[in-house]
Amino acid sequence: RAATRLLEARSQRLDALAAHLQHLAPQAVLARGYAIARDERGRVLRSAAGVPEGAAVSVQLADGRLDTRVVGHAKT
Repeated sequence: RAATRLLEARSQRLDALAAHLQHLAPQAVLARGYAIARDERGRVLRSAAGVPEGAAVSVQLADGRLDTRVVGHAKT
């Protein structure tokens, strides 16, 4: 019985971890309304400060990609 309970507990833990991992998957994050912006070389942009006006930026959304150009900067 102890082995069965241990196996069930571990199975439940594995299921919980798998669900958490799925929640953090990039596509799941995009589906919640976030986006991933990349520069011309495909590097993920983490700051607006290093992106000059006129630079090409690719924005990945849940259902596709937008190819854009920077027309200005604003601080938040």
